[in-house]
Amino acid sequence: MRGHAGHAVSRRGAAVKAALQRLADEIEVPLDVLIQALEWQVTSWSGEITEQESRSLLAWRSAREEHERAWNQVQSVSGRLSTATSASNGNALRSVRSSLPRRNALKVLGLMVGGTAALYGARESSIVQSRFAEFQTGTGETREIALSDGTRVNMNTRTAINTAFSAHERKVELVSGEIFVVSTKEADVATRPFIVQTRQGHVQPLGTRFGVRQDSRVTQVNVEQGRVLIAPANARNTAALDAGWQTRFTADDIFAVEPTPPNINAWTRGLLIVERQSLGDFLTVLGRYRSGYLRCDERAAKLVVSGSYPLADTDRVLTALELALPVRVRRLTPYWISVEAVA
Repeated sequence: MRGHAGHAVSRRGAAVKAALQRLADEIEVPLDVLIQALEWQVTSWSGEITEQESRSLLAWRSAREEHERAWNQVQSVSGRLSTATSASNGNALRSVRSSLPRRNALKVLGLMVGGTAALYGARESSIVQSRFAEFQTGTGETREIALSDGTRVNMNTRTAINTAFSAHERKVELVSGEIFVVSTKEADVATRPFIVQTRQGHVQPLGTRFGVRQDSRVTQVNVEQGRVLIAPANARNTAALDAGWQTRFTADDIFAVEPTPPNINAWTRGLLIVERQSLGDFLTVLGRYRSGYLRCDERAAKLVVSGSYPLADTDRVLTALELALPVRVRRLTPYWISVEAVA
């Protein structure tokens, strides 16, 4: 019996994680950000949240747009739960909130939010879920895929793609994350084009090397060699982008082109190379390669960073920042890191 119970718990945990992942994909945030929002909700439920924790919660919510999106979703789900719960059950729920240890309370909240997510929106998603994608990378992971036509696709951290090759086209669907493509030029390119499909439209290379990043509302494109054609989903016009330039586009429009920053695709070599970049922007990028929450205060964010840093060891990068800049790295937990300016 104990073995059967263990399997049941394992299946339930997997189902909750899957539901949470669907909700995270639906609102376009990483799963770990949604879990952080859940942890903050548990802290609020405890009834013992301190003034410092309240300030930290506000700072976390304002640090990134995706944090606020995750927090609002958790609040929305909690509101639906309250509306759907009778008075007696509501009292019992409040009792559970205050009496359970924080870790167990997080599990209960995950069960409720995960189950509610399955009922209230995951089924409505128009985005192909990352967890079902043909090729995926986790946090801090990169990999290279060789396609049947000889094209090479480098996948950055937290990336998911699907491929669909037919007699009429060769398509890579960028579900989430970032890729760098080294494409080949087929003899029948006119009748069998290669395209990268995103939520906002598609990019068609003409035998080239280029990068594509799928953000929540825009697609970013940079060209290292050759030329690409950009076609927003709802626009009739297309635009060509040449080597050395980058741009962004929505489903309706294409932004003005800008020179591509040097070493923008250094991640394909396992490096983050920057030249006089603000520490705030630097940590935003570095945070994609580690689980948990990485933030910096206002003074630290304005400091300037230059150098070459290994993406495979983000803790080593943080240590290097302490040595090179007037900052202190506070490790509250392995998943909660704060970089603060020192006098």
